[in-house]
Amino acid sequence: MQADTSPTSAYAGRRTIVYINGLNMYYGALKGTPYKWLDIEKLCSRLLPDDRIVAIKYYTARVKDTSNNPGAAQRQDVYLRALRTLEPLLSIHYGRMQMQKKWRYLASDRTKKVKVIENQEKQTDVNLASHLVWDASRRTCEKAAVISNDSDLRGAIRVVEERAGIPVTIVNPDRRGMRAGHLEATDYRTIRTVAIAESQFPEELGDSRGVFHKPLDW
Repeated sequence: MQADTSPTSAYAGRRTIVYINGLNMYYGALKGTPYKWLDIEKLCSRLLPDDRIVAIKYYTARVKDTSNNPGAAQRQDVYLRALRTLEPLLSIHYGRMQMQKKWRYLASDRTKKVKVIENQEKQTDVNLASHLVWDASRRTCEKAAVISNDSDLRGAIRVVEERAGIPVTIVNPDRRGMRAGHLEATDYRTIRTVAIAESQFPEELGDSRGVFHKPLDW
């Protein structure tokens, strides 16, 4: 029988670090679903069943309440508390949210503009890319997995693969199947909704501060 030489089998069993753009995954795979109470460790184990995951690095930014999304900050705080129950395997790394006022064309009339407020995430991709390259340079892992659909990571992934010789698996969190242009790596996968549904935290969790629960309005 001919040996399986696919990228997945060739790099199976290697020490792997997973890098997750949290907001990219939220908007691509979780928003509008009942599966926001996501156990990242369970999901990574399902996505990479043959890998030896030695660290999961989760990149996010603190959100703020808005008039159309009250309670967003509190819900995020509870979720981040849930993620911290996965320490030391999982670590959380923060960027920041920056509110900007910008002029945009009306969808119904492209001759008119209105001023809108945009919340933009800053530093998250830079932090992820920096850690990815740094870990590869120190040989902290034998393989990397990046859960993101952001083409800004293209350069860092290329450096890790071509200069450090470390294979990278890209996991696209966009449930519509839309793939960022020019984002390439040794292996490419997508997150299926069934994997997310089967990777939920229990509704009740406990830590050193006591017992807490999944937010009711999630």
